Amino acid sequence: AVVLIAFVLIALSTLVTAVVLNRFDRSMRRQFHSSLFDSSREETGTAGFARSFEFGIQNIRNRPYRSAMTGLTVVLVTFALLSFLSVSPDRSTTRIVHPKGEPVYKGFLARNKDWGPLTYALQESLETAYGDKNLAGRLWFFSDGGGDFSQIDLFAKEDLQTTVTALVGMEAEETEATHPERALVAGEWFNTSRDNGVLLSETSARLLGLDKRDLGQMVRVYGEPLPLIGIFDADKMNSLHDLDGESTAPVNFVLQRRLMAQRETFERPDTIEENVHHSWENCAIVPFEFARSLGGSLRSIAVTPEEDPLEEAISWTERTDLTFLASDGKEVRLISYLGRSRINATAELFFPILLSLLVIGGSLMGSLKDREREISIYHSVGLSPKQISLLFLAETSVYALLGGLFGSLLGFALMKAQVLGIGVVGLNLNYTAGSCLFATGLSMATVMLAGAYPAWIAYRTSQGTGHHLSLATHEGTIDCKLPFLYSEDQKESVMAYLEEQIREREGLSAGPFSTEHVEESGQNSLAFLSWLAPFDLGLSQSNRIEPAFDSDRNHYQLRLMSQLRTGDQVTWERQVQPFVREIRKILLAWKMESRE
Repeated sequence: AVVLIAFVLIALSTLVTAVVLNRFDRSMRRQFHSSLFDSSREETGTAGFARSFEFGIQNIRNRPYRSAMTGLTVVLVTFALLSFLSVSPDRSTTRIVHPKGEPVYKGFLARNKDWGPLTYALQESLETAYGDKNLAGRLWFFSDGGGDFSQIDLFAKEDLQTTVTALVGMEAEETEATHPERALVAGEWFNTSRDNGVLLSETSARLLGLDKRDLGQMVRVYGEPLPLIGIFDADKMNSLHDLDGESTAPVNFVLQRRLMAQRETFERPDTIEENVHHSWENCAIVPFEFARSLGGSLRSIAVTPEEDPLEEAISWTERTDLTFLASDGKEVRLISYLGRSRINATAELFFPILLSLLVIGGSLMGSLKDREREISIYHSVGLSPKQISLLFLAETSVYALLGGLFGSLLGFALMKAQVLGIGVVGLNLNYTAGSCLFATGLSMATVMLAGAYPAWIAYRTSQGTGHHLSLATHEGTIDCKLPFLYSEDQKESVMAYLEEQIREREGLSAGPFSTEHVEESGQNSLAFLSWLAPFDLGLSQSNRIEPAFDSDRNHYQLRLMSQLRTGDQVTWERQVQPFVREIRKILLAWKMESRE
């Protein structure tokens, strides 16, 4: 699930990054400019939002340092929230007296509650800690792997044959734990772990035609000849119990499952359940390594350390998820691990969220202060207050997406570094899919909330500018300067762009105005006749646009001169404002394209 979330975030951020870096391709820019000059659309529609989003992206690119610092802030906020929401294990161990335990030796027993296989890595770790002289492992081998239909054939002299259910791999150190040598009626136990031999029950030995006089005779187990080194009394072996009060013989899983099915409606006991074991009469004992070579599975390990068994068992329980039974020689205690997960410092999220709101909100408010003049310009070219507020929300959405992505990736990178042993000491980075999704969503929501106030301020600021343009009219004429300053090199470009846009409006029956008789005199002036909407009023005017040099600023500024030709003058003074606003839009579009 975490990987899926990461891919979703990467996909979203890739989309936004493409918008930021490429600004839209040529077709998108044409569509944008088309919507920019189409006043028939509502300002609150999809085109208005696209226009506002484009301006917002442009503002991010125009202020790289501020944008980089704001983005870095969002990344760190996301990482901080992830760290606060990281899952830490709540470890605890239970130590209760095992009512059916038997303190047959001073030490501890490692096994799974359901007698599932143990890993050999655990045995190696225990050997490293205590030495192989203090360990006695037990391996079970079934011919069918699970013990449901296991049959293992044993062969002796004159091809006599018998069948046992399981082979039990044991070690010489078992004599320090359950003392199986006490059940022998003939022969001896393994002297060392390298001893090679087999121990049979009296019943199995008799069926093979063997008795105590035949010690040393070869018994073939899976084709491997093993000398008979001992014969044991099955009843005595069955009476030899481990610390859990159970036999060391393999569990009869078929009968055990049947018993479990009969009492599955009852409450499960607090301690480990008592299991049904095979009789030692149907088992043979072989060396530990031989059973391992056949594919036997490690089921339990008896440890007899010199240290306090209880404290040692607790230590190993905290490192593993196993059940340990420890005995001090007087009683047996069941030690189990209780693992729960909790979210770190959930109640302390208020302050990081508040801090992130202040930091991100302050950054956007600073950006708002810098762009007070731009807000007036955007409004003067036709952007509504809602669309101007969307400028800030567009910027905020970019910060939210990129910050959420890279903040999460930063957390994953540091978590991987901790796994490799190069992480920050004391930093807990354990993420779940839920905490990652919640933290990322919370960070994005926080950023969007931080951008809401500057957007509202921009909305109110733009409302104060009003939609009405102050145009000085005198007897059906206007003479005004258009926005933006132009250098000598830009003068020709902007005039050519104006001519192109004016010619595109020749003969139009929709929009704020239609043009005809467009005359261009190089980069010096542009003259044309325009009809103002609504066209049924018959309002027409002659227009001339020319660059005027401003000696104070050492730049050019375009000058618009219009003269009413037909129609009512009062109506014309009102309808000429959309015409001037549309000319300003054209200049704003050229300004944006020139930045690219």
